[in-house]
Amino acid sequence: MIEISVHTGEDAHAQWADARFRAEWAALADACPWSTVFQGPAFVTTWYDVYRDRKRPLILEGRGADGSLVGLLTLAEDVESGVVPCAGAPIAEYQTWLATEECGGPFIQKALPVLRSVTKAPLVRFLSLSPGSPTGWCRSPEAGVRTDVRAHDRPLMSLDDLAALQASLKKKSNRNRLSRLRRLGEVRLLHLASAERLEPYLEEILADYDVRQGAAYGVSPFTEDPLMGPFYRRLAAQTDCLHVTALVAGDKVAAANLGFTNGKQVVLGVIAHSAELASSSPAMLLIRLSAELLSDQGYEELDLTIGGSYKWRFASHSDQVEVLDAYLSRWAHWKHLIRRTAVAVNRRVITKLGWGEEELRSRLRLVARRMKHLRRQPLSRWPSVAREWSSSTNPLAVYYRETPPEMRDNSEASVLVGALKPLSYYDEVGSATDRTEFLQNALRRLEKGATPYSIIEGGRLLYVAWSGGESCLETIPGAENLRIPEGASLVFGDYAHPDAQADEALRSTLRRRFVELASSAPGRPVLAFVDPAWQGYTDLLESMGFWEWDRIGVRTERPTTAGQGSAEHPEDPSRATPVEPP
Repeated sequence: MIEISVHTGEDAHAQWADARFRAEWAALADACPWSTVFQGPAFVTTWYDVYRDRKRPLILEGRGADGSLVGLLTLAEDVESGVVPCAGAPIAEYQTWLATEECGGPFIQKALPVLRSVTKAPLVRFLSLSPGSPTGWCRSPEAGVRTDVRAHDRPLMSLDDLAALQASLKKKSNRNRLSRLRRLGEVRLLHLASAERLEPYLEEILADYDVRQGAAYGVSPFTEDPLMGPFYRRLAAQTDCLHVTALVAGDKVAAANLGFTNGKQVVLGVIAHSAELASSSPAMLLIRLSAELLSDQGYEELDLTIGGSYKWRFASHSDQVEVLDAYLSRWAHWKHLIRRTAVAVNRRVITKLGWGEEELRSRLRLVARRMKHLRRQPLSRWPSVAREWSSSTNPLAVYYRETPPEMRDNSEASVLVGALKPLSYYDEVGSATDRTEFLQNALRRLEKGATPYSIIEGGRLLYVAWSGGESCLETIPGAENLRIPEGASLVFGDYAHPDAQADEALRSTLRRRFVELASSAPGRPVLAFVDPAWQGYTDLLESMGFWEWDRIGVRTERPTTAGQGSAEHPEDPSRATPVEPP
């Protein structure tokens, strides 16, 4: 006999804060065979406290006939959407309930129907269940709720064979990668085991992660959820849940993992790496070096977690974890069945037509992304956005100067040089470029060594502009095959938010770029790529001694004389052959 009781809101806060209840909770977590760090009181109560104003705690506890705690399900209701995730989601890699071994199925089977009576949420998703979580009850006609269970292969890395871990690092390819990083200074693997050690590196780690996640999935977790950073800080300061490693080259974080300790395992968590050092595969080096460190520290396994095909390169073995959807409403379950049937039919059609499923998915994602982006624009902007989408290239005027103009360094405090975090503040309203595409372009530029110059205000990116070397040509649409003088510096990629004082921001960022170029690349030619319709920009360049050298993205007619440079292009030997990509 299991008696279920529910605690919500302030009652739930009082319950988890009670020392006696927390002691029972900790004992149950120790006794539960499938418990992980993400169900323990240290992790969950820290999350409840940090998210107090945004997530309403929802705790279901099960007690046996003797009054002992035999089951516990910690959830939270979003105060705005009403969605009910497991406590700690989406940070918690494993989401499950706690129970004694004999009560694992009976507790959850009884708790979910009770949950249905206290929330309007259509479902609860456990993404992913920790290995060993009982799911046999899902197939029972007495399950109480409709469920859907899906299995996924999970890559794991054994830490027992230290010699094999060390041998991998001695391969020529890995030695070369480490050598490239050493050009920045000493390469060190740091275990950031305290809040004090983590803090100097944390903002850089989170900025790297947000830009890359935004480019891949259109979501920058730490930017969009301002409580996520403080949550990690609280975990580092008040618990032993985290295991953080960072690969540092000189004073630059090449890669880092905000992982979690889980008994004899460490769970891969937020894994970030520097875009500008991507050619050295720093995340791969971090995982291999961290494995050696973890082995020395007595851990037996690195849990690489589901998702991300690259993880299988490091796996020594695998098992399976499951995703469980528990439907609290019949209509929600019917919608799931209809959607699943539609997906199966589409897959069969794609197979018969001989289309590539991944390519089709990519195109459908692009269409969905653009429609979502269009809905965010004012109606008056729709025609111009559609026109920009239908155009494969936009016209750019290329302005030339022999050397960077000499400018006084007024140290514009509002211009942030080389900072990644402002890029995640991009607001797509008023632009034809959606957030994912913007960050993809930014990531390519960073990987080619370009430097962003940003202005932010009120949590929005008002202006960003770029400078870089020859390799950045590949990131400018229409300029990929442009032949330019060897060693030239590029100024390009100016973006202004509709609310920005564009001309003022232009002058500030342009001044900073030219001051930096005069210091880092003195005596080298400068090419500026400009929208020719931006009269203020072209006039400013011409006042600094630039002249229009070329046009790209549009058909232009230029008289030339064989064997001589054109009026647009002075005689220059470097223009005889195209510049090879690096």
